[in-house]
Order: sequence, then structure tokens, then C-alpha cells
Amino acid sequence: MAAPGRTFSIRAHLLLLVIGTLLPAVVIAAVLVRRVVADNRTAVEQRLLETARAVASVVDAELVGTIRALQGLGESDRLTTGEIPGFYVQAQRLLLTQPTWSAVSLSTPDGQQIVNTVQALADKLPVVADRGSFERAVATKTPVIGNLQRGQITRQMGFVVRVPVLRDDRVVYVLTAWITAQRFADVLRRHAPLSDEWVRGVVDANGAIVARSRDPERFVGQQGTPASQRRHDEGGEAVFRDVSLDGTAVYGAFSRAPISHWIAGVSVPASSVDARFRESMTALAAIAALLLGVGGGGAYFISRRMSRELTAAAAEAEAIASGLRPSRASSRCLGDGPISPYSLASQTIGQNGWTRGPPSARTVAR
Repeated sequence: MAAPGRTFSIRAHLLLLVIGTLLPAVVIAAVLVRRVVADNRTAVEQRLLETARAVASVVDAELVGTIRALQGLGESDRLTTGEIPGFYVQAQRLLLTQPTWSAVSLSTPDGQQIVNTVQALADKLPVVADRGSFERAVATKTPVIGNLQRGQITRQMGFVVRVPVLRDDRVVYVLTAWITAQRFADVLRRHAPLSDEWVRGVVDANGAIVARSRDPERFVGQQGTPASQRRHDEGGEAVFRDVSLDGTAVYGAFSRAPISHWIAGVSVPASSVDARFRESMTALAAIAALLLGVGGGGAYFISRRMSRELTAAAAEAEAIASGLRPSRASSRCLGDGPISPYSLASQTIGQNGWTRGPPSARTVAR
């Protein structure tokens, strides 16, 4: 004889029904949350890149403004006539209008300074320090932006912007604006405000950090990480995940300024970005657990009640089949309505040709 097939209780069937109903909804919710997380990550990356581009634009705008101001000063008649004291006064006045400038200097083509607004006009001045940028300005007769260095006189970290002064297409002087890293960072902070957890930075053509919004005293003048330098060499802009110089895991982006060719970067701690993603996944898990818990609990309650009622109904059926009158408690379980289970079963027996009475007295109605 074949073994009877395995059967499940009504409680198990109801629980499976609940799980089968809720599981597709949970799967769909998981897919949607994953899509939302991916979209949020893309939005964060896009915001990082747009911010880096904005900082790069501010860098170029500030440097181009410096070049134009120096070119205007270079057109002074005092330089044409060689009236250096009068030019010194003009340079002092222009310096007051430029928030990023710390000093203005004037040098002869051989590199000897003859004017520096940091010192008195009669003081003896040294030759220029950044010979590379100075010689390029003289040779190309075009403005040149120097790299980060320590000033000879101020001893502060900064960089120079040089503009050749031409007369009859000949370089007669070189004008230089000295911009400190601190003042340059202040301008970036004013023109590109961000949350405190977002870190802005600017890197010069040599890869040295010129400005940084967080801990500048620690990092200005240092080289970027090897990974960041490789990225800068490979392209003009990118979004990345890396570890910053202070050891913090970050999401970041950089963009190369089109005029100065300096790198503007921005980063945000990965923990603050990933926290939002984890919150979404945790919320999904909590909702799924709640739905399954409520559904499972409801299935258990309903199946327990149905099992009790079905057990009582089976007992009544056995009693009726044995010719016994159902108990009052069982009748209440089944309901004492206009048609009770006993009367319904009795009528059914009568209709099938069986007389009422105990099993021993049953006869076939003829």
C-alpha cells in the first residue's frame, strides 16, 4: 500500500499564503530601495562634480582678475617716464582694492626688484625667487601664474602672478602680485560656500596643495596622495572614492581649471554619505519584518480559531452519524441558528432513506 502523502495543517497553509502574498511586495520594495540608493549615489556624485567645477571657475576668475588688474597697472604713465616713486604710490592704492594680494612688486628684466609694497621704497630688495615663472613671463611676453612657494620677505606660503610690462613690444619691467595661500582660501570660502563636512582644496601645476578649507596649516604645501596625482594626470575631471591625507575615507571629485590649469577638488566623508544609504536599507528591513510579523501573527490567530471550529464540527458530524444528539457547547460553536447542524444532518439522513433512531434500529425505508 502506498504511504499517504504528506499533509499540512490549515495553520501552515495560511502562513504560506501570507508569506506568498507579502514576499513579492517585499522583493519589489527591495528593488525600489536599491534603485533609490543608486539614484541617490549618482546625485551625490553629480553634486560633487558640479561643486568641483564651480570651485575651478572661482579659481580662474580670481586669477584672471589679478592678471587684468596688473595689466592695467602696467599701462601707468609712471612706468613710461620712469617715475618710480609715483608708481609706488599707485601700486599701494591698487593693493588696497585687491583682497587676495599681499604685495605688489616691480622688477627689471634681469630679475632685480626695484619696488615692493611690503617695504619702503628706499630699502634694498633681493632678486626674484621663482626664476622659472619670471623667465617664462619675459620670454613669452605673456602673463604667468607661479606655483606655491614660501615668500622671501613675508615668509608666508603663497604664489605669484606675473605680468610683463611692454613698451614698443619690448619687456621693460615685470609686475608681480604676491598672493598668500590663506587669503586665496578666504576668497574661495566666500565665493563657494559649502557645508563644514565638505572639504575644498586647490592644487597647483606641481601637485602642491595651495588651499584647503580644513586644517590648512597641516596640509598646505604638501603633495596630494599618489592616487590623486595619477587621476589628475589621466583626465580633466573625475569622481572617485579614496582616502584623504588625514586618513578619512571620502567620496570626491576634481575639475581642472581651463585657464590656470590648476586642480579644484571637493570631498565629503564616505561615512556621512553611506549613512543615508544604510538608513534606507534598515527602514526596508524593518518594514519587511513588520509585515511578515503582522501577517504571520494574523495567520496564526485565524488558523487557530478555524482549527478549533473545524474540530468541533468534526465531532458533531461523528455524533450525528452515531445517532447522538450534539452537545450544547458544540452547537454553540457551530451556531444554533434556524437550521442547526443536527437538524441539517438529520434531514440529510432522512432524504437518503435512513430512519431516525439509533444505529441498531435503522431500517431501509421502503
